[in-house]
Order: sequence, then structure tokens, then C-alpha cells
Amino acid sequence: MTYFSLNIRDLFLLVALLGLSACMHGPKVGGACTYKTLIEDVTVTAIHSNYSELSHEHATYQVPLGLFTSAPLIGAEYQITIESITKGSCTPHVVKAIN
Repeated sequence: MTYFSLNIRDLFLLVALLGLSACMHGPKVGGACTYKTLIEDVTVTAIHSNYSELSHEHATYQVPLGLFTSAPLIGAEYQITIESITKGSCTPHVVKAIN
């Protein structure tokens, strides 16, 4: 008669394999996101420690201060180039440039 026994190494391997198999959910659903490029006129409405808020008629964008060539001022107007999502569930708007 044989008994089933596990040593600590076998138990660790079993737990690791179970953990890895839990991450495999099958094929990716939805595919890649697609964007369209837009150019919009915006106004600085708020400035925070690491980003500013730029408002447009129908949207507000949070833009990292590093995209500005100089410190923005509240009320200043800019023209931004954004990528706006048309398909998928990625980031809805990505600001690419500020002029």
C-alpha cells in the first residue's frame, strides 16, 4: 500500500501553478482601442501641484504641467491636440500637445 505525500517543495509548486493558471482567462476581448485626433481651444480653469485643468465647451481635461513650455495661468487660452477614443475601453482622451 502506498501513501500520497507532499513535501514543502511540492506544495509550493502546486500553489504556484494554481496561481498562474488563475491568471489565464482565455483570449483578450475587445481588441485594440482606436482614437481620432482633435484640435480644441481650451481655457485654464485650475492649477494643481502637478497638473492643470483645461476646459472646453463640453469637457475638462487634466493636463500634466510638463506638457506646458511655461507655467500656465488661470484664464489663459491654449490650443491642444488630443486623441479622443472612438473604439475600445482605454483612456478616453489623451492630450498630445499644447500650443
